[in-house]
Amino acid sequence: MDKFAENIRTLIEAVQPYAWVIIMVGLITIVVMFAVPSEKAREKAKASAPWIIIGVLLIAGAIYIGNWIFTKITF
Repeated sequence: MDKFAENIRTLIEAVQPYAWVIIMVGLITIVVMFAVPSEKAREKAKASAPWIIIGVLLIAGAIYIGNWIFTKITF
């Protein structure tokens, strides 16, 4: 069981940098869509911004909760 827990912890630590890259790409895309002088692009950015924020919270929350669980639980 100890090896299983260590593998899960290694997986969480390996995914963490990639999750931040995905978050940054999503936020930069929204900013660029707001910067483009097109009403259509602005409307799409307004419509997708809440989903990007929810996705950021889910990704970051899952990573931090996973790390917290494995620091509190020892096998």
